Order: sequence, then C-alpha cells, then structure tokens
Amino acid sequence: MSRRESIRHHADRAFQELERARSASTEEAAMAHLELSELHLGRMHSLTEAPAAHLQIVRN
Repeated sequence: MSRRESIRHHADRAFQELERARSASTEEAAMAHLELSELHLGRMHSLTEAPAAHLQIVRN
C-alpha cells in the first residue's frame, strides 16, 4: 500500500468511527469509537509529516 493509500485509508476509517460514535447506543460504545477515530487520525497525521532532515557536519 502506498503512503497516499495509507493516508486515505486512515482518513476513511477515522470518519467511519466518528459515524459509529454518533449512532452508538451507549456512552461507552461512543467513547470507544471516538478513541478509534483518534488513533486513525493520529496515524494519518504521522504519515503526512515530512521526514526530518539528516544533517552531517563535514570538516576539511
């Protein structure tokens, strides 16, 4: 799965979990779906962050 596909997958799953939270029959179920949504959003954001530049000091 490409990075772009992974980002889309986690975005879609986050949205699905939000919808499940909205229709949950109990507060506990709603909270569980919200937590899953947050996990997918976190993963999506981690995939969109630019990798840190690796700098090396070179002396002559």
